[in-house]
Amino acid sequence: MLTRVNNKFLGWMLLFSVTTYSPIALAEACIQAGKDIRIGDENIINQGSGNVNVQQCSQELRLLADSLLKQNFSTQAINSFFQILKLEHVSPSDYETKLQEIAQSFRELKQRLSGIQTSDKAITDLKNKADAAIDKGQFVEAKKLLDQAEQQAMDSYVENRLLTAAEIAATKGALAGTQLQYLAMGEAYEDAANKMGPLGEKHFDKWSEYLNLAGIGLEEAGQYKRSEPLYEKALSLREQYLPEEHSGIAASLNNLAGLYRKQGRYDEAEPLYQRDLAIKEKALGKDHPEVATTLNNLAGLYESQGRYDKAEPLYQRSLAISEKALGKDHPSVATTLNNLAG
Repeated sequence: MLTRVNNKFLGWMLLFSVTTYSPIALAEACIQAGKDIRIGDENIINQGSGNVNVQQCSQELRLLADSLLKQNFSTQAINSFFQILKLEHVSPSDYETKLQEIAQSFRELKQRLSGIQTSDKAITDLKNKADAAIDKGQFVEAKKLLDQAEQQAMDSYVENRLLTAAEIAATKGALAGTQLQYLAMGEAYEDAANKMGPLGEKHFDKWSEYLNLAGIGLEEAGQYKRSEPLYEKALSLREQYLPEEHSGIAASLNNLAGLYRKQGRYDEAEPLYQRDLAIKEKALGKDHPEVATTLNNLAGLYESQGRYDKAEPLYQRSLAISEKALGKDHPSVATTLNNLAG
């Protein structure tokens, strides 16, 4: 399940651990990343907004491609990931972060597809065709097939048809997220959540999950006013049905606090981050990496307020936990060091 952390999805950085170069050709990798290659005597790549040294392009993109190969993604899938960067006009400086996000979303998309279980053969056939289209990077075709499957579920008389339709809608949300289409992602998950509502408390876990993911998508799309009530409803459901120290409650607190912080509502964000921290320390232990993430978030809040005396010790504690748990070369360590530097 996705949760919002400080600025980026830091958990997705765990996907990438690279020590060797990929055999993928330089030209193929750069073209898939949306670059227009012109290799001549000057050995440069024209990027539209400036020139990039070929060797720099080779190293950076081959490292990223290699990291994906090591995670057992197919060459077809990797090519589709780079194509998404091109279609969404992602800045080269953001390639690594966005590839991490796409890769994690793709994994979740495949998991959601496999989770759609129904006795309706027509829905199963459409699901399988969508799965095949996704493997080929044919996301538009996959969306059409999932639309048909969702309508088939709504029109059918099979048991749990509404639950099946909600699962398909959520799969469409994951598909949009894989393509970095955040508004579509948020709206698809919101549709899934709305389908879960009539099913009541028996399915509160799925209901709150979809609400949470809808909030994330809409927040990323800049739709803060639409995101807030979804986060609040997810938190309310989890507080009603989960133990008070459950990780799901902590995740909802973190998401809502992050949204408040983006809007400059620091006084509202602070107690939520503090409560999130208290839950994680008690449930996971004070030296857990997730505690470090919340410390980093709370420190960032204090820094935004100019309360540097409160921010610095939290950054230092976050750094110490991350170095011990993850190693000094982990991206989360680099993030905290950067925050400490100012």
